[in-house]
Amino acid sequence: MLTLHNFEDYIERKILDRGFEYYEYDQVSEVEELSKDHFSAWVQGTEEYEVYIELTDTQVIADHSCTCPYEWGEYCKHEVAALYYIRDSELYLETEGNSRFQKLEQKIKQLSKADLERIVLDLTKQNRRFMDELYEDWDIE
Repeated sequence: MLTLHNFEDYIERKILDRGFEYYEYDQVSEVEELSKDHFSAWVQGTEEYEVYIELTDTQVIADHSCTCPYEWGEYCKHEVAALYYIRDSELYLETEGNSRFQKLEQKIKQLSKADLERIVLDLTKQNRRFMDELYEDWDIE
């Protein structure tokens, strides 16, 4: 099983080296624990890419994604850079439960249906990727 502590044994050396270089040269920023064991980070490459990492309570990598166009393997160098950052800074050990995401989640739960509809529609107008994801998730043709 691929974990936060053994991913180097499973990911291609070339990708590990490039990811470590990004990590070492401080290309990883705004790393945040969205909720327990769910992390978001920005990694500066050719462009700035958003990386998502989800761990289990035993630090198994349960899910991961990156907004980069990499298609030649399961993990890209941006995800590897984020994994190094999360592991080395021991973010996975923090359990404060008061992240920006969790505060936002609490606020969203207090909004009316009309306010939520307005927010989703505004985001859809402003963010093509968000609209595409809604189309895909909701099977809209």
